[in-house]
Amino acid sequence: MLSGTVLVNADCPSNWIRHEESCYLFVNHHATDWNGAMFFCANLGSKLVEIETRSEDTFLNAHAHDLGRDQKPFWIGGSDIVLEGEWMWMTSKTIIDYRTYTNWHPGQPSNSGGNENCLDLVPPTFLWNDNTCSKQEHFICEKLAGDPVVG
Repeated sequence: MLSGTVLVNADCPSNWIRHEESCYLFVNHHATDWNGAMFFCANLGSKLVEIETRSEDTFLNAHAHDLGRDQKPFWIGGSDIVLEGEWMWMTSKTIIDYRTYTNWHPGQPSNSGGNENCLDLVPPTFLWNDNTCSKQEHFICEKLAGDPVVG
């Protein structure tokens, strides 16, 4: 094995779900604002999920559906708080645009009311939506498989 190679057979911690090279924690028993979700995930040695591929998005969407249609939206790690209209994954600082994978709900991002700067997945479709960062929502944390959970 090469140095720095991800351990693709590594297990995920209890309550985390494996998909490809990542582990995901769907926090649907506690709602918080977007900053609280970022902080919660960071305290576990993870990040608020950054969706980079259709496969990852399809997996997250299917699991969110499995949790029930009465779910709250799920915060994910994108924001345009740094520069209005320029969406980025805040942990990796990767720009979200036509050159990267996106799955916006039709008509989104809308910046309704001039105050929607955080990205969530909204039921029942769980497509991407911009929302007010202070809303209380569930959230999804992500870490590489094999990385320890701290906290």
